[in-house]
Amino acid sequence: MPREMSAGNPNAPVLSGSLSNALYRHAEQRCFAFFIYLFYVKILTERGNNLHNANLQAHDAVEHKATHQIDSGFRQPNQPHYYGFDDNDPNIVNQSATACGKMDAAHFCNLGIDSRYQNAFAQLGQNDAALNDYYENLKKICGDTRMLPQRINIGPDRVIDQLHAELAVRFLRAGGPPITRQNITTYCQEGIKRIAQYQATRGAGIVACAQRYADFYAAAQSEMWQSVSGSVAASCAAHGLPVTDYLSYV
Repeated sequence: MPREMSAGNPNAPVLSGSLSNALYRHAEQRCFAFFIYLFYVKILTERGNNLHNANLQAHDAVEHKATHQIDSGFRQPNQPHYYGFDDNDPNIVNQSATACGKMDAAHFCNLGIDSRYQNAFAQLGQNDAALNDYYENLKKICGDTRMLPQRINIGPDRVIDQLHAELAVRFLRAGGPPITRQNITTYCQEGIKRIAQYQATRGAGIVACAQRYADFYAAAQSEMWQSVSGSVAASCAAHGLPVTDYLSYV
């Protein structure tokens, strides 16, 4: 099934600033999107099973690459007011996050929905408005992006893409609530380890960029727990969902 593309909102603000700051916040947004993805996948599969006698397994719904994308990048490599990305320049992190000559719409989640589950959710949603709303929210999580240099999107971001693909299946296959302190700790620890492995054979510029991901993972585990758990608890309260199915405070 081809990736479903959607145009970006022309009135939406473009997040810029230094690449250093943008990558730190991008790592944060990626972590948040990952756990919210797990939340919606579990909601959808449980609702399908409990209310519609479907035979759905949450971990089987995971597609390892994005099936949806909002917005697209651009290529202006010969324009003098755009910079070229230098893998070996450690000061590249001080450049603007949005003024590179080759820009991509970089996914936050970069996970998708297995085609069989897309069909199942769409069919079930025809007669279940709540399930359809959850499905639309999941598609938005899958498709959400921000502008970053292409070299980031095919570099350190790809390391995190692979991390998401592996941990999503692991956490959902476990069967319990996917949002736990331990799962967030595991995510951050694995992120630090894999970024370090990636940095070992890269130029100083890419190393400096990748370090901003690791900086976030090392500093913000408690902050991320508060952010994700608060969002999930509020969503459960708003929709009358049993919070203990999705969130564990242990």
